[in-house]
Amino acid sequence: MLQRLLVLPLITGIVIGTGCASISSVDSSSNGSFDYRAEAEVRVDRFISKCSMGECGFRLDEGSEIDTLIVDPSARSLRVVFNKAFAQIPFRVENVTGIRDYVTDELGSNFSDYDVFLLVGDVPIDELIPNLFRPGNQLVDTDRRPSLPRALRVHVQNLDRSIDPSRGLKGRHI
Repeated sequence: MLQRLLVLPLITGIVIGTGCASISSVDSSSNGSFDYRAEAEVRVDRFISKCSMGECGFRLDEGSEIDTLIVDPSARSLRVVFNKAFAQIPFRVENVTGIRDYVTDELGSNFSDYDVFLLVGDVPIDELIPNLFRPGNQLVDTDRRPSLPRALRVHVQNLDRSIDPSRGLKGRHI
């Protein structure tokens, strides 16, 4: 048990020290009395651990963690970038709404007037909802639709007949 307690901080230090995870703050508070970055990190980590255990109504992947956390108190913005394991759950409108609600609730009153941006990599979590599950036509992303099949090449053509039927099997594969 004691070995576990000593190894976890060591591993965390190695991960952050090697650049596998980054946590940064654009600006610290003016008088240094409140560390926004540290507070946001603790609270978002608390959200992840609760949802990894299924306490949020959905279950996050156990490998979910913060990749990058950027707090800008002057712009009143918080940008949380999660790792790829976070995107392993099926994203639906309800899940995304729940994630936003739980994160803002967990952040508390210190971040109530902040604009919170939640991303996985460079992609906002709203864009991880498949087109089929997006409400209304206005949110359908046409760039994610599959391309139309290209015109098929005719394999066989009857050269002895000059008749060109408009309906039939000419140019169609059986």
